[in-house]
Amino acid sequence: MQTHTQGPSAGGLPPIILIVDDDRDALGLYSACFESAGMWVATSTQRIEALDAVRELRPDLIVTHLHEEPNSEDGLVHALKSSESTRAIPLIVLSDTANGTDREADLVLPGPTDPITLLSKARTLLDRSHELRARSEHVSLKSTELVQRSNQLIIRGAAIVQRLEAHSRTCPVCCGSLEWLECGRIGGVTYDYYRWCPQGCGLYCFDQNAESWVKLA
Repeated sequence: MQTHTQGPSAGGLPPIILIVDDDRDALGLYSACFESAGMWVATSTQRIEALDAVRELRPDLIVTHLHEEPNSEDGLVHALKSSESTRAIPLIVLSDTANGTDREADLVLPGPTDPITLLSKARTLLDRSHELRARSEHVSLKSTELVQRSNQLIIRGAAIVQRLEAHSRTCPVCCGSLEWLECGRIGGVTYDYYRWCPQGCGLYCFDQNAESWVKLA
């Protein structure tokens, strides 16, 4: 026996299915089938009413069988799939034509469709939607971690640059740049230590207290 998850609803709640059909007999038949499967069902017979229901309920899946011009810019399918807030909701269109002409839908079935077949197809879409949403959340979490790590590296790099710039000095003889090594404290005096002057002038440290150079070699 194959089992199906019932969608991504939080807290273990059943998925919300919105069924839109201007045939009230078919609407009742589909609703009864989905409800018997343990899903929550909302129904509508008009486009405007359906759009209001989508905004209010945020359904997990929508089934529509309105008799309107396929791919019409005024149609329900186009309204849902052209909006960023609703285009990710799985959408099944029941079409009166044999092949179905509405390409914006996630799935097109001949309408009216057998309720059991419709329920099976809806479960498949819910499973797929749940998997994609979980994958998207995982990617989003990883992206957040990478951004945080990148920001930390930027801050650390800026601190290193700031520290190097704070100790950046030129050779007291040739005025060439000296490479800072470290800061040390001896007898209450703080010194900045540098590598040998690239021009061979010598090895120096800088007395921060007296703000003067000390030649070591």
